[in-house]
Amino acid sequence: MKRIFLILGCLFFLFPFALSYLNDGFSLHKIQSEYADAPQWEIRNPPQEEVAALLDQHFYYIGKGSQCYVFESEDKQFILKFFRQDRYRLPKVTKLFTCPTFLNDIQQKKREIKERKRDALFQSCKIAYEELKEETGLIYLHLNKSDDLPKVVVLHDKLKRAHSIKIGDYAFILQKHGEHIFPYLTRLIKKGKKREAKEALDSLVVLLVSRLQKGIVDHDAVIHKNSGFKNNQALFLDIGEFEKQLCSNPYKEIVSETHDLHLWLRRKDQELATYLEGAIEKSQTFDKHCK
Repeated sequence: MKRIFLILGCLFFLFPFALSYLNDGFSLHKIQSEYADAPQWEIRNPPQEEVAALLDQHFYYIGKGSQCYVFESEDKQFILKFFRQDRYRLPKVTKLFTCPTFLNDIQQKKREIKERKRDALFQSCKIAYEELKEETGLIYLHLNKSDDLPKVVVLHDKLKRAHSIKIGDYAFILQKHGEHIFPYLTRLIKKGKKREAKEALDSLVVLLVSRLQKGIVDHDAVIHKNSGFKNNQALFLDIGEFEKQLCSNPYKEIVSETHDLHLWLRRKDQELATYLEGAIEKSQTFDKHCK
């Protein structure tokens, strides 16, 4: 009997951890912010009616990155991203340890580091929205809590559970749904659609040139993971590592960012690999626009 109670006690204790694991770690608490609203994160967005119409459907969990939990719209045309706010706050248990004083100092330093990381993320998103809106497919960016969008949105987590949330209480990104580079090009290659594949590669190079012309660098420029295509138009899908910075050699930057893609194309289709090389060579004509 004691053994049964012991087993039941262990199961009771482990159940929340197992549930979190099965749900990919997602919970509403993890996307709730404990930071105060700030003027620098106010965004001039399109009319609320337009956005409310896009949000008038269910969104389904499809995965997470280092910065966001990601949901796909019912019509598969849009992506709704919520920031992983738990990464930018200290564990609750730290509130129990306030003595001796040096612990407070350590906690304060850690808190400041997390706040700087969050600020850098928000600043990157703001740069994307204000200067790379077309290049990222961004539709709406919401960083402060507000009552301007009194919309209830239904989210379905990985365990298929529905959560109805007042969207204005959360920081989120609404973005066009793009397909990542490798699976997209793989599909075109298998179907023998060389012309469409070449047009996609041209669009990708133009996308990189456009960003560099605007004096914006991407500190996480893993092009095949963070970019993709929507209707054969290249988009930056990940917007969390942008920074305003003057470029000195756009051609070298583009070669570097497309290196892995070029190697992949050489294995998949040499003709497309050669075509990409030519498209990048042509991009040198844009150097004069980058100061």
